[in-house]
Amino acid sequence: MLKDPFPSPERKSTGEHRIGGAYFSQLKVKDPRARIFVMGALLILLLFASFMLNHYASSDPGPEVGEEPPSIEIGSAMPQRFSGVPALNATLAERITDTGPDASARWPSDAAGYLLYEVAHTPSVRAYGRNLLPLVPGSAAEIRKDSRPWRFKYVVFRGKLEMVEEQNYEATYGKFKGGEIGVVQRARVVVEGGDAMDPPLRVTFVTMGPMIWRDRNEINPTARPIVDGWVRVRGIFVKNFVDKDGEGGPYESMLVMATQVDRDYERVEVKSLADIPFQIIDDDPSIADTREGQEILAKNYPKTMYRLIKYAEQRAGEYGKELREKEALEKQEIDKHNMYETVIGQPARYRAEYFGGMGIIAKQGYRFDASSIEPNDANVEECFDGWIATDHNRLIQFVAPGPLMQRDWPKNTRIRWAGYFYKAKGYPAFNHTRRLAPFIVLTQLEEVKLPPPNYQAQFIFAGAFLVGLILLVWIIIRNDRASEEYRRGQRGRKIKSA
Repeated sequence: MLKDPFPSPERKSTGEHRIGGAYFSQLKVKDPRARIFVMGALLILLLFASFMLNHYASSDPGPEVGEEPPSIEIGSAMPQRFSGVPALNATLAERITDTGPDASARWPSDAAGYLLYEVAHTPSVRAYGRNLLPLVPGSAAEIRKDSRPWRFKYVVFRGKLEMVEEQNYEATYGKFKGGEIGVVQRARVVVEGGDAMDPPLRVTFVTMGPMIWRDRNEINPTARPIVDGWVRVRGIFVKNFVDKDGEGGPYESMLVMATQVDRDYERVEVKSLADIPFQIIDDDPSIADTREGQEILAKNYPKTMYRLIKYAEQRAGEYGKELREKEALEKQEIDKHNMYETVIGQPARYRAEYFGGMGIIAKQGYRFDASSIEPNDANVEECFDGWIATDHNRLIQFVAPGPLMQRDWPKNTRIRWAGYFYKAKGYPAFNHTRRLAPFIVLTQLEEVKLPPPNYQAQFIFAGAFLVGLILLVWIIIRNDRASEEYRRGQRGRKIKSA
């Protein structure tokens, strides 16, 4: 058989197969099985990447409140928090006696001095305000019978001042061996509702330094002494006590070492939005350029906020549905167009207007009860706050009245919400800047159950994907066989023609 005098060079695969946008120029393969192996490996890599991306997208993003920041940044701040019940000396509590008139009237020098010194020098003792025992007629009746289980417990009470006196602790009660205490204020209050008891419920308390208060509703609060009126006190219960100070005594009382004394208020009735002093609020974003302006934007204005909470409470939840329908409250969509930015930019225009929508709980909030809620004149004794991320990933801070607190609202819970716009609220973000978000007082907070997964659709998709994969492999093998037969035919025709 004659050799071809002009042999054509054999075609070799360079391996430059473009798959998924990449060129494998260095891979020189002729065997179709090798190509199938490469494509299968690439398919596995793509599936793994898809799985990891889906896992990352559905994972808990951590404590950050949303990924997209609100539209206005207003500075920086570093929040400080205390948690946990501070430990106190239980041995001193066991030494206290208050059984009998003489024991009740005896001043507990060691215990009182120790507690006041702790209040003065231990920030966690002074700042603690969670799960406090309310001293009210109901709880006081049990404590009067036996105070031992309640000694050195953190308590809270409110009442009207009956007596206030400034004293030098060492000159009045003797020196405390643990250190110098100095000037204290000793006061006595008649607890709210306690005048119906026999004898009336009184609490004697001692606090470090002067009792002063600043009206948090003012733009620039000034310090004023507390000498009369209503007060709200947090402190540490010591014992049942017979107070001999003041005219008309002695008085059967309870002794508390106060950690915090605030001005409290007479109760008012909130019947309409006209009873809420919105005019005291200053939340114009233009003041955010200064540090003072940032502090003003962060204010809650308790007098206004709690009155609006009281107003919203009457329209909240299922029991308030009838009143909401009667007033024909129509929810505006804060996610619509640029409404979110408009509300933040012009808060006075949208004050007390009704908004609503869908979203998720972006951050689990804090529950306030009678032991921890801020003093207010609207008789609001419980509420809770938190954050909502809307369907367009916009952040909303909210506060809700007690009737919506019947369950926990974990992070990422899908919800439907509605409420009254209160103000543009400044808050410290996690990147140590200060930002603005709408502050809403809620009337509705409902969980929206997600539909169950459609397994049938998933199986159909998986089956179609498998069929497509098999079809792709068959096409590759068929194409390779056809190419090989074509090359053989070409070589045969050239030999015959030669």
